[in-house]
Amino acid sequence: MKIDTCKLKIALAPMAGITDSAMRLMNKLGGANLVYSEMAHVNAISYNNQQILNMLKASPFEFPYVVQLFGNDPKYFAHAVKIISTKGVPVMRYKPFNKKQLEFIENLVPSYQFPVSSHNDFINKFLDFQKKLSSKNWAPALPAGRLGTSHLIPSGVDINLGCPAKRVFGHGSGAALWKNLPKIRKILEAVLLNTKLPVSIKVRTSVANITILDLLETIKDLPLTRVMIHGRSYQQGFSGEIDTAIIKKTIKKYSQFEFWVNGGIVDRKSALSTARKTGCPNLGIARGALGNPLLAEKINNLENSSTRKLASLITLNCLLAYIHSILAFQSKGPRGIIEMRKHLTWYFKDFPGAKTWRKKLVGVESIKEIEKNLSTIL
Repeated sequence: MKIDTCKLKIALAPMAGITDSAMRLMNKLGGANLVYSEMAHVNAISYNNQQILNMLKASPFEFPYVVQLFGNDPKYFAHAVKIISTKGVPVMRYKPFNKKQLEFIENLVPSYQFPVSSHNDFINKFLDFQKKLSSKNWAPALPAGRLGTSHLIPSGVDINLGCPAKRVFGHGSGAALWKNLPKIRKILEAVLLNTKLPVSIKVRTSVANITILDLLETIKDLPLTRVMIHGRSYQQGFSGEIDTAIIKKTIKKYSQFEFWVNGGIVDRKSALSTARKTGCPNLGIARGALGNPLLAEKINNLENSSTRKLASLITLNCLLAYIHSILAFQSKGPRGIIEMRKHLTWYFKDFPGAKTWRKKLVGVESIKEIEKNLSTIL
């Protein structure tokens, strides 16, 4: 496969406290092919913890949507995946933007001449999204049985075997499970026995002296549909170069799995480099998508975004930040605005004078305040 001529598939990888419904939807409108939920603890789901179940709330417009689970006990994984597979997750029903909000957007769009198809694609997808919300048949096509009145059955479940966070690792979950490879197999067997949904895993290249090759050798016969490899070791955390050599070797040896690669993908150049070096056209984006929901489209677009005028880029980010804010408010109410503050700072982190803007944006408490601040930026 010639990477330079094929269209790369892009997934928004799971990020705790970040990849909620509004974030996922922004990235779907921005070209992502696949999105993941935040990590959900299997014990909490098993005990019907409503806060955790609400965290998994999703809109049909986000599909394909994969729920990511973590924990360390096979019996809780079995129980949790059965709940997710039969009951599903709560439906997030977005509403059409009101007249005032659409007018605010319309005032932004004419001042920005979208020079590349990716931006036009986002606007067209957004308008189509609004049109469907306004119609009686607002839900896009989903596999039979996926759409209910209050819950949705997700596209699949993903088992986190790579999180290095202390609160996860310290409780024997995530990357800590590598200390006991037979236990990983028991967890995956328990999951597979209790769901008909596709099951995938998210891993790292190594944990201590155990490599991804060691792990996959232990589970090579299991019918997993996808393996996403974060290209760094547990010891590296989220920094440093990814190990493309071992990823390429792994993909070649275990061709029965569909592989995806993530880590350090922030633009088209880094995406193409990763795809070329690993031979894998399926990529995951994470931190590179913060304040940058069009990253998936940018990766598959030939134009160099650095050539665009600064004013145009600022206006574009105002537009994206505003739409994201409305979605955050619709999905979580006032709490959504509070959580949106960090996203607003990411949208404006690299512009001249951004320090002043960000100082104001971290204190917003309403859509009205966001509108006021975005107007002053423009």
